[in-house]
Amino acid sequence: MPDDLPVELLGPLGCGLQTGAGSVMNVLRPEAGDGFCVFGLGAVGLAGLMAAKALGCDPIIAVDLNPARLELARGLGATHTFDPADSHDLVWDIIGVAAPGVHCSLDAVGTGR
Repeated sequence: MPDDLPVELLGPLGCGLQTGAGSVMNVLRPEAGDGFCVFGLGAVGLAGLMAAKALGCDPIIAVDLNPARLELARGLGATHTFDPADSHDLVWDIIGVAAPGVHCSLDAVGTGR
């Protein structure tokens, strides 16, 4: 890595990628065609989404409050995205695209508080 990159960003980035992808590939272990949902689209959630895409999951549903993160998720392979603030019933929204539900999900929601 270049010397001028801030260490406080590099550490969490490396950790988040391994945590998200590892959680999907080594713990959840979805198969191609399995429905997958990720809640929270920070480094961990996006890494989990990319792992689900690499494994052939379908549909891949991403949930976050941040519109920019939802757009990024679509670019990384999410087939459907939801902002829970815009949803009357998020569970039914998800079931509507993955009836009767997803095979596995990853909770990667966090706050800075």
